Amino acid sequence: MAKSRIIDTASLVLLGLLSCSGSGATFEIVNLDPAGYGFSDDTPVAALPTNPGETLGDQRLYVLQYAMDTWGAYLHSDVVIRVEADFQAFGGSASGGMVLAGASTVTVHANFANAPVADTFYPAALADSLAGADLSPSNNDIFVTANSSLDSDPALDDWYYGLDGNAPAGTLDFHDVLLHELGHGLGFASYVDETNGRFFNAVPDIFSIHLYDTEKAEGWDTMTNIERRKSAVNDPDLVWTGTYTTVAAPRMMPVIEVTGSIAGEYAFLEALYGPSIPAYGLTGTLVVVESGSDAEACDTINNAAALDGNIAYIDRGNCNFDSKTLKAQQAGAIAVIIANNVTGGPMYMSGDDEVAGTTLTIPTVSISVEDGVTLKGESGNVSLTIGAQSSSPTGTNQGYVRMYAPNPVESGSSVSHWSTDVTPDLLMEPFINSVLREDLDLSLTLMKDIGWTVIDITLPHLTYDLWVLVAFSPGTTLTARTDDPERDGIINFEEYFFGADPEVPSLEKLPVMELGADSMELLYTRTVAPADLSYSYELSFTGLSDPADWSPLVFGKDYREEIVSGIGTTSEQVRLRVKQPATGEKVFVRLRITEDSGP
Repeated sequence: MAKSRIIDTASLVLLGLLSCSGSGATFEIVNLDPAGYGFSDDTPVAALPTNPGETLGDQRLYVLQYAMDTWGAYLHSDVVIRVEADFQAFGGSASGGMVLAGASTVTVHANFANAPVADTFYPAALADSLAGADLSPSNNDIFVTANSSLDSDPALDDWYYGLDGNAPAGTLDFHDVLLHELGHGLGFASYVDETNGRFFNAVPDIFSIHLYDTEKAEGWDTMTNIERRKSAVNDPDLVWTGTYTTVAAPRMMPVIEVTGSIAGEYAFLEALYGPSIPAYGLTGTLVVVESGSDAEACDTINNAAALDGNIAYIDRGNCNFDSKTLKAQQAGAIAVIIANNVTGGPMYMSGDDEVAGTTLTIPTVSISVEDGVTLKGESGNVSLTIGAQSSSPTGTNQGYVRMYAPNPVESGSSVSHWSTDVTPDLLMEPFINSVLREDLDLSLTLMKDIGWTVIDITLPHLTYDLWVLVAFSPGTTLTARTDDPERDGIINFEEYFFGADPEVPSLEKLPVMELGADSMELLYTRTVAPADLSYSYELSFTGLSDPADWSPLVFGKDYREEIVSGIGTTSEQVRLRVKQPATGEKVFVRLRITEDSGP
């Protein structure tokens, strides 16, 4: 089936209102559809397990609300984000593709209070969030429209209004599309006219100033109109240079790293069943499965002993993916690699977490048929790490994630999407993909790049290396983890944990101990949930004179409670109440901060 394109449009029409909210930002739905149509369609339908709506319009509104809740859980705003939405009949062709939906910001703003970059346009929702006020009360913030032809034209796929991510054959997931469209409205969009390279109203926008052409070695903010027009079709050299996305990309797009005779990096996709690859990868020796006369693992495995404790290689074909994994697991394999049998790269593999009454406990990934041929020929001779951080992830150029820049320009798709070459597929690519993630993948790091306060990113976005890039002034010679460039007694690594400024003395960030009526209280402030750090509390009765005497504090015995309270969206205050020692005794308490580097 041809891929379906997602475009961006805009409208300023205003009708009824329905509200919903997320934990970080509150959204309101402004329903533009008349009675009996689109979001107001009163046709009775059966409720779904994940969608209780009893009319077609109610189910559509429920999915939109859920999509807004998903974004709202990650973005911080004290200003309500109003989303006006409707359905329009765009038509389409089952063989030639179709427009699924479109979205845009309703207004743009520059030079408002707290604007991070002067003389630069920001989309309405982001500008309101940064300003802490509604900058255009008479206008809504985002416009979203969806193609009603999918439900009315029997020749086209229908919309799927479930929220389980399992759209049946012949349907398209409405939730995935709405997540994508809301992303555009929230700021994943360039306001440059790609056909002539001109900025909207001759003013740069916050998205476009992060675009860079690696061939020309110049950003869009300093290019001429003609240069931007040429860059808009300069695939694969048009890239995104936002700091957060650039640092997160290698972790978001891991590879299979192979050593030995075929050393290199190989792209893979995780199966949709079974456990995930551990955060820091899984290493082992590759052993090809011998099953009958082939390596498909559809028959009894003949070399089970060789697979024990190793990574099983299996060819695609003739039986279910999950059953292949079960056979390898029963042989003692620690992971499975399944090679495709057709060109086109790694394939998505669906299956069940439990097969024949047995729970799958080892992860499975797919690779391309070409990479399969290479790996298969080195059975038992190479070590590989599945999930290694890539030095040059698929879909990047010079370490930057590539943008969609085909030649000629594709209106509504060019520039304002990730490249379709990125692996794994991302939410903000120009074509709907079969599998998308509710963690919003690199969409969230891009939002952080353009100025959104993003909370609780599930990617390891807040790492020491990223902190270094944003905490030190441009041009500063960066120092080691143990250095203290501003000489305040807090080394760089501690500044990172405590949320302090490494270039300004921050003595108030040091932990302090206060004596209470029946306990001692250790007080300090820390950054919210750094992904690569862990911490613990330890005590000693002899202090530093005997380092071996330090031991973990035990709840109830050594301390009463740990009280954590939020400070804004990025920091939290911690109060650890430590029991006082017996009269005449001394006790030493310390906060131990460690950087996670593996299991």
